[in-house]
This record gives sequence, structure tokens and C-alpha cells, in this order.
Amino acid sequence: MEKNFVNTKAAQLSFHLIAYYIVWFSCIYGAAHNYLWAGLMISVVITLLQYFWQKCFRKQTDNLLIFILYLTIVGFVGDSLLVYFRVLDFASNPFTFPCSAPFMIGIWLNFSIMFYAILLWFVQRPVFLMIFSLIGFVFAYFVGSSMNAAFLLQGTKSLLVIGIMWGVLLPSSILLFDRFLTLPKES
Repeated sequence: MEKNFVNTKAAQLSFHLIAYYIVWFSCIYGAAHNYLWAGLMISVVITLLQYFWQKCFRKQTDNLLIFILYLTIVGFVGDSLLVYFRVLDFASNPFTFPCSAPFMIGIWLNFSIMFYAILLWFVQRPVFLMIFSLIGFVFAYFVGSSMNAAFLLQGTKSLLVIGIMWGVLLPSSILLFDRFLTLPKES
């Protein structure tokens, strides 16, 4: 029996990665150009499309909405801690100190569904998730700062703090979620 293309791993990977990078660049570009809410609004729309893709074609949504909310809150709190400790600051932030910016909420919202849809294999490999976080978050925040969406208040020391914080916080928070609410074992 021939498999429908939308149900393949290649389609799943392509769809969610393209959606994530559309959201990421929209959020970063919007923040750099003082569009306070544009990134978050684009993220909500695209994340809803990804949710319906996941529900209709993958039929894999166990604890998905709770995971999206949970990881978005973890991201917001983590970024707010970085602002509070003056590691970084965000452009186009209508919230009062030390809260993270709306565009970052949009990025975390979409990152959470992308993680659930295509990166669940990291749940079984927390050391790889730690390394991925150390490198990936440093790179993402560096690119965001180079596009003027964020400001590294302590230069390269900020990147080191960001990498260490997310290298510990992301794996531990995902493992904690999996311990109590259980994520599907493979995507």
C-alpha cells in the first residue's frame, strides 16, 4: 500500500521546519522594525495550522496543547530571567521590566509545537538535547541580536550565559514534563 506524502516523515519535517523559520524570521524582523505584536500574531496563526496538521495527518496530539502552553511559559520565564539579570534586552518590548517581549512568546509558542512534532527523539537522548540547546540557542540569540531584535548586554559573556542556561533548563523542563504527563516516544 502506497503511503500518502503528507503522512511521511519528510513531509512532517519540511512542513514544521518551514513553518518554524517563517515564524522565527517574522518575529525577529518585526521586533527589529518595531512591530510590537506582528510576530506573535503570525506565530499564533501558523502554530494553529501546525496543530491542525498534527491532528489531521499525524493523529498524534497526546498532551500537545498542555506541552505548548508549558514550554511557552518555560521560555517566557527563562527569557524574563535573562532580562532581569541584565544578560540581554529585547527590542520592541511593550511589557514592563523584566518581562520578555511578545515576539519571543511567539517564537516559543511555535518552537514548542515544532519540538513536539519533529524533535521528540531528544526526550530519550537528554545529553544530545543539552548539546543541541547549548549550540542552538547561542546561535539563535546571536543572530537575533545581529538583526537588532535583541541586545546582548554583556557581549559574548551573554551568549555563554544563554547557552548554559538553556542547555540546562530546556532538557530538564522537557524531562520533567515527560515524567508527569508523558510525551509520545518517537515522532
